[in-house]
Amino acid sequence: MSVADANAKYALPVTFSDRTASGKMQVSNAGAVGRTPEQIRQSLIDYATLANPGYTAHLPGSLIEDLVSTQVPGISQCEQASIDALSSISVTHASDIVLTALGAERGIYYSEFVRTQVDLYFQGTPGYPIPAGFIVKDSGASAQQYAVNKTTIIPAGGYVYATATCTKDSYTFAFPNTITVIVSSLPAGITLSVTNPNNSITGSGYELLEDFRAKVLDALAAPQEGSIKTLRTELSKIPNNQPRLTTIQASGAGIRVIVGGGDDTAIAEAIYRNVFALNSLLFTATTDSTRNKQVTVVDTPDTYAIKWVTPQQQSVTVALTYTTTNDNFVSNSTIIPIARSAILNYINAIYVTKPLSLLEIRRVFIAAVESYIDNLAITNIDIVITISTNGSAYVTTAPTAGSSVINAAAEAYWITTSNNITITKG
Repeated sequence: MSVADANAKYALPVTFSDRTASGKMQVSNAGAVGRTPEQIRQSLIDYATLANPGYTAHLPGSLIEDLVSTQVPGISQCEQASIDALSSISVTHASDIVLTALGAERGIYYSEFVRTQVDLYFQGTPGYPIPAGFIVKDSGASAQQYAVNKTTIIPAGGYVYATATCTKDSYTFAFPNTITVIVSSLPAGITLSVTNPNNSITGSGYELLEDFRAKVLDALAAPQEGSIKTLRTELSKIPNNQPRLTTIQASGAGIRVIVGGGDDTAIAEAIYRNVFALNSLLFTATTDSTRNKQVTVVDTPDTYAIKWVTPQQQSVTVALTYTTTNDNFVSNSTIIPIARSAILNYINAIYVTKPLSLLEIRRVFIAAVESYIDNLAITNIDIVITISTNGSAYVTTAPTAGSSVINAAAEAYWITTSNNITITKG
């Protein structure tokens, strides 16, 4: 007999689809509240009695009594699953699936691997359309290839800027004037050269769940907290944008928007929609004008010059030497990849303009190797940092006097690779 047939036949005051005869699940300010096992058992008996008058479930040792008793924990688990589902409809407590849905409602999506992005400067035959997908590559040992994002036509002046994205998921980065090789074929009679006037915006790994959760929280807070929070949220929605490379600085009466990654047109639109005083937008505070960006937004009959800045890059090498009283622990070759990964993840997650902490490097090293080396057995950790800014020679850099941090250069972010991290047992 179907549920509908049973409801019609017995004209029950409650239906079988209504899972509580004594009342539905209560939701208070404290959240959803489930029923006690006694309430569930009685509700189950009430259902059966309504459908079968004279039903008796209290005979000890009977099959009916056994069925009732075993169904109570099953129903309790189902109700607890409902409670958990209701309780998770909160950004701070949501399960992965619910959090993804909450983010999608606000235009925030979980990011896949963000690839390295570069600004290219093409010189060549006027009128030639450089197609989307046009391939160039780094002239260095890495020979990483980059594909132009949008079809771009060389104007009468003979030069044009374009944005390209690395063709592989990697942490690769390009120093200025290193992308000079054209891979794609050119038609007869067409001349074309390419270079990158500034650093790449280095790619990042897959987004951590806690970072995505923070983005969704920002999106919820944006309407209440004003244009700065709203702008940061809108920028984070742009494909290939890296939130850690985005910051909005107040400078005197102006605002400097620093953005790493993303389509220029989409960035300009986000700034236009969320900054009221567009005449307050500033270019870089440094002498490196190659990082300045400007796109003209047309809102007929008016036009607006939208300004922002791309961050400069500081490449880091880390030489860590540790000593221990335990000479019988696992070999250093086992420690190296574990420690490298932990240090790399820390450095490549530091937000633009924020300092590099030697104390944090020590902490992540100790935490990474604690399964192999007792913390109390590590007697010393020495760290030597060298830094290259915008492709300059690496320079050994000590922390700021009286501290254990190295401050980032103006409008700069930190980046490193596994090859730039060495781990040595002293």
